[in-house]
Amino acid sequence: MTQLALLIATGVVAGSAQFALFEGMRRAPVSVLAPFEYTSLVWAFLLGYLIWADIPTLNVIAGACMILGAGLIIIVSERLRRPIAV
Repeated sequence: MTQLALLIATGVVAGSAQFALFEGMRRAPVSVLAPFEYTSLVWAFLLGYLIWADIPTLNVIAGACMILGAGLIIIVSERLRRPIAV
């Protein structure tokens, strides 16, 4: 019975999180939300270490830095290209 309750709770929390993500994407510019999307890399590293004692290799860290850097370049170029609405 406990597993069923945990599965239901997980489904409710995940469904609510997905709904909140969709609403945020619909209401805010992507350039504002993109930095929050990259926190998933940090969470993946942290949870991988805490749950499985997984230490990312140098290749994984380099790949994550390249993904993060590319995202930051896109964010900065979008902000510089678009005039600020007042």
